[in-house]
Amino acid sequence: MKPDLKNDAFVRKSVICDRILWFLTAALMISFVVLERYTWCSYVYMGILAASVAVFLLQNGIHVGFSFGKYHLFTSLFALYCLISMIWAQDRGLTMTIFKSILKSLITMWFFYLHYQKKTDVRELINIIFFAGVVIAAYALYRYGVPKIWKVLTAGKRLKNNFTNRNTIGVMSALSLVIAFSRLINKKPSFFLLLALPCIPIAIATGSRKTSAILAVGFIMLVLIRVIRKSPDPKKTFIRIICVLVLAVIIGYIIVSLPIMNSLVRPVRNLLNYFTGEGRTDKSTTRRMNYIDLGFRQFLETPLLGVGVGNSPLVIGADTYLHANYIEILACGGIIGFLIYYAPYIYLIKKSIELRRFEQDESDLCFVLIILVLVTDIGQVSYYSKETYFYLMMFFLHIRNLQRLATQKGDIDLYA
Repeated sequence: MKPDLKNDAFVRKSVICDRILWFLTAALMISFVVLERYTWCSYVYMGILAASVAVFLLQNGIHVGFSFGKYHLFTSLFALYCLISMIWAQDRGLTMTIFKSILKSLITMWFFYLHYQKKTDVRELINIIFFAGVVIAAYALYRYGVPKIWKVLTAGKRLKNNFTNRNTIGVMSALSLVIAFSRLINKKPSFFLLLALPCIPIAIATGSRKTSAILAVGFIMLVLIRVIRKSPDPKKTFIRIICVLVLAVIIGYIIVSLPIMNSLVRPVRNLLNYFTGEGRTDKSTTRRMNYIDLGFRQFLETPLLGVGVGNSPLVIGADTYLHANYIEILACGGIIGFLIYYAPYIYLIKKSIELRRFEQDESDLCFVLIILVLVTDIGQVSYYSKETYFYLMMFFLHIRNLQRLATQKGDIDLYA
């Protein structure tokens, strides 16, 4: 039997295009953080997107299908709400800036959705997040220098903002560590742990409270979910959960007691001191809490529609934001904007629970990542962040894949 050379060539071309698109997607994710402060960053985004489109067309030809699913519906509804809020916005220019930023992110992610919807799982997308965090951490080591980072760690201080916001670096490093830990407890290849090593000192040195939350909540949730899955007996499950939590407290106490962890522990302690009214706090914590207080007061004055998406500088009286996504959207978009924005997360959590019988290898990790996004929104403004729409794309593709599995078994309709 003669080999099908034409088909073999087509398969090779498709595999090569897949790999190129993976690297282009990873490059785009890295550029979101590394090039954030450069005025010419938009040209890099456009260049990567143009190259991705060219490779995609080379792989699929001109007959490209159109896709409009739940991801597109939810995200476009929020973008539309942003645009409509110009009607009552105090500063329409600020709202238009946010709308344009979200629209650019949606157009970009909608394209990548066309490519990654062909995959049977979201492993490639999770690996992109992991490797992006590793590359960003390695780049931070280079930019700051190992001696500088070591000095910061031993002195218990925080890195200063350099090529980008230190909190963003910490978050990306922490996500890579959570993904590596997920691979570890699921007995996957351990090379992930070696690659993630640069993320450890960087995550600590950034001193980000969001980084602390991601590491603590992420690790504990992954272990708890694994314990629950492995134990069908409710009584044994309850006992094991208690044991895990007690062990987590003990290990956590030992870790935070290490002098080298002061960079990460001190900001958390300052926040706790602010709420308890005892001990020392810092100006950053006080300022952030004042912003949140201003935002909540604004929400009480304009609860339904807010003052217009992106108009938080008018609420604060300074060119900044409210430092908490929940408060930012409530103050600027009102309860309607809040419900529209967080509706997809409610949908994702609901579907993750409903489809838990059809879980894939990445199901537990995806669920934990959804929760981590919601946790970090307590201390950051993310609704116009490019990474946010990448994460949402991945979550919706994962649910879509689970629905495909369920449909194959005749349990549900794919589009239910």
